[in-house]
Amino acid sequence: CRAIGFEARYILDLTDHVWTEIWSGEQHRWLHADPCEKKLDRPLMYAKGWGKKLIAVFAFDRCQVSDVTRRYLAPGSVAACSERRIVHFGGLSENEIKNQVYRARLDISVQNDTWFSTIRERQETEAIEFCQALENPTADDVNDEQGRTTGDAEWIRSRGE
Repeated sequence: CRAIGFEARYILDLTDHVWTEIWSGEQHRWLHADPCEKKLDRPLMYAKGWGKKLIAVFAFDRCQVSDVTRRYLAPGSVAACSERRIVHFGGLSENEIKNQVYRARLDISVQNDTWFSTIRERQETEAIEFCQALENPTADDVNDEQGRTTGDAEWIRSRGE
């Protein structure tokens, strides 16, 4: 994505998958993009279509790491995800993890004030998006229900997807 001029970040799902998010200046938000599955802006496809029980999803860009798990959770699954995360991270709470991510952000040198302002605006926009999603879950979209389209059928079944 960056090679063709998009502002992008690498997304890591700690259970076993990676994809990309692309910044939409027009929509003022990050868009899910999974090139393996040929899907754009379908963040719920993993939880709903694949049946994944997400633990944690992190976004890595040029100068920060962000916890974006809530974007990829099906409505009503935030509590269950929080319980899985505590077990997965060896007893660390979500706040302890967020503090670790925050300290990592402080260690990253930012090259100029304009870029820092842009990052701050995006963080605020994303925080608002996550809060609104909790208060007003999105309606079910049949496109989010589609299972994985890549991989051998036996391998997909063995994963419970």
